[in-house]
Amino acid sequence: MKSYKINLVNNRLLVLILVFVICTVFIFSISSFAKKTLIVGVPSLTNSLDYEKPSLTFGQITTILRDTGLHWELQPYPFDDDLKNQNVWYPRYDQVRMSAFESYEISNEGKTCTFKIRPGITSEWGNEFTADDVKYTFDRAFALNGFVKWLFGNAGITSADDVKVIDKYTFQFNVKDPSPLIAWIHCNNWTGYIDSVETKKHATDDDPWATKWADRNNAGFGPYKMAEWKAGQYMLFKARDDWWEGKPAIDEIMFREIPESANRVAMIENGTIDMALNLQPQEIQYLLGKPGVKLYNIKTANYTYIIMNCKMKPFDDVRVRQAMNYAIPRQEIAENVFKGFATPMNTIIPSMMPGADSTNWTYEYNLEKAKQLLAEAGYPNGFETELSYDNANPMDEGIAVAFKSSLEKIGVNLKLNKVMLSSLVEKKMKKELPITIETGLPVQPDVNYACTIYYRPFAPLNFGNYENSEVEQWMNEGSKIMDYNERIEFHKKIQKALINDAPVIPVVEPNLQVVLRDNIKGKFIYETVNNFYWHTLDKE
Repeated sequence: MKSYKINLVNNRLLVLILVFVICTVFIFSISSFAKKTLIVGVPSLTNSLDYEKPSLTFGQITTILRDTGLHWELQPYPFDDDLKNQNVWYPRYDQVRMSAFESYEISNEGKTCTFKIRPGITSEWGNEFTADDVKYTFDRAFALNGFVKWLFGNAGITSADDVKVIDKYTFQFNVKDPSPLIAWIHCNNWTGYIDSVETKKHATDDDPWATKWADRNNAGFGPYKMAEWKAGQYMLFKARDDWWEGKPAIDEIMFREIPESANRVAMIENGTIDMALNLQPQEIQYLLGKPGVKLYNIKTANYTYIIMNCKMKPFDDVRVRQAMNYAIPRQEIAENVFKGFATPMNTIIPSMMPGADSTNWTYEYNLEKAKQLLAEAGYPNGFETELSYDNANPMDEGIAVAFKSSLEKIGVNLKLNKVMLSSLVEKKMKKELPITIETGLPVQPDVNYACTIYYRPFAPLNFGNYENSEVEQWMNEGSKIMDYNERIEFHKKIQKALINDAPVIPVVEPNLQVVLRDNIKGKFIYETVNNFYWHTLDKE
């Protein structure tokens, strides 16, 4: 009887041990295969996934859903050792590496470029990336006359006929004038090509380029696929097991629409979301040092500047424009308005652009010099003008107030005019404003592109009607220089002339702030256009 009880106890103990082992293995297995989901808080979701309809949020999504032919070569983050030690990486704009392309070759004195596509790359629909997809992308772009046509136009592509299919994996660009951008434009994350096979299935007589389908579906060849989309709520992307570089470490990425930035602050602080974008400087200051929260404060090519209309009085006089440049309190604005998350400008193009030159910069804060120039221009007692800016942008408001206060000291009465963004953009495009605030960045890190997009007559962002025929001629010459170092050297005289002509008032260069939970790890790779790569991130 005693032996039986001992055996019974032993058997029960054995069962308990087995149950414990099984449960432990089960729990370990569940945790091993649990999905890693990254939740990102954004002010708003994009309205379309079609590259012809770009938006701020879609800019981040491009590196989720698309892949490009080339990438910039990488370097450890060069401006902050702490970020470098946190595995933050930055592009080198003088070297490229292959991605969806195996190779490229420039010939015909810089007017022809032949690209070889890497075989075996597929879209989420299972169709292989070929030269036919490239050709279709351009046929569609020129038919729709949208963003992609404009983007590749910067590399000299003026017609879909400039793109030629050689064989299944080979295509060619042929342009009128030599340009290094003929190849390097493919580092831009907006240049991802589309799956023509799938897109064509959704074309109709009324919609021959399948724009309705492309609005809501992913036609790219990137690391994630579109899984679910509820307008005004969230977008869910799932990692592709069959992506050519391998499945990303994070299984799902969810973009949640959280319009109020205060709510994004609260949710990143309590861990409801893993990443918060587009926070205000004072909110970022509040989050610094909070448990479980970290900040990537990344130097970018963003710049905020004030546009003066060079064909409206008094700004048709270069001395007035120079005076305004001496009267802007850049350091005060960087510290008080941007709370230190921006750098005062001392270049006429963003300092992050390769070849940006501060050698001839003279516009340190100097009200005496500003007053002297105004007197020489015939305004010894100042003048009155109206500064228009976005009524919903607190940074613009802070700049306007600081500038107004400074100008009052030299007799200039700067009236402040808050305008709804839609109306403001329309007036900028029509060049109706005497003076206004703008923030942007050159989408291609090239010194010629950065100069021409803002300062060539009739350029898309030349809102101030600036014209200088000699500078324009130099820009045209500079665009054709193929050698990297020669190209940079040549554009120094262009920047010197632009600084002297002072068509704009460069104010500050705002950084990109990405607030994350501290369990977000992996390689954080910054891209050129305020974007970064998602497939190299991980979550612990």
